[in-house]
Amino acid sequence: MPFGSVSARTANTTGVPAVVRESTKGILLDVLEPLGLARGDSWNDLFWAVHPGGPAILSKKLAVSRHVLSEYGDMLGATIIFVLDDLLRRRQGGDEDSEWGIMLGLGPGLTVETMVLHAAGNQEEETISSP
Repeated sequence: MPFGSVSARTANTTGVPAVVRESTKGILLDVLEPLGLARGDSWNDLFWAVHPGGPAILSKKLAVSRHVLSEYGDMLGATIIFVLDDLLRRRQGGDEDSEWGIMLGLGPGLTVETMVLHAAGNQEEETISSP
């Protein structure tokens, strides 16, 4: 993907999805435990905004990320903004009503950035106040 005279290049290896899978649980526990959100199956109640590094990384719960990847491809760092936008649209349309969520970005050298998100207001208020 060219940026002027410089190209951004990434090398995906078959081992990346396994490394992400093995590391993600510990990272998520670190950010969710202080908020009391790391118990049992509560992760299924979260909304997920995940940078879709590629089809092998995405699981069933990550339909929004999969949709953005299929529509636009991997746009590097900007991809997560498209995922958040799609999540907002689904929330306003009534398709997503989770109060808490996770934003997870994957970067060069296999860096992982994580942020816990809290939806402002409830779904009905957001729909009413939208232009």
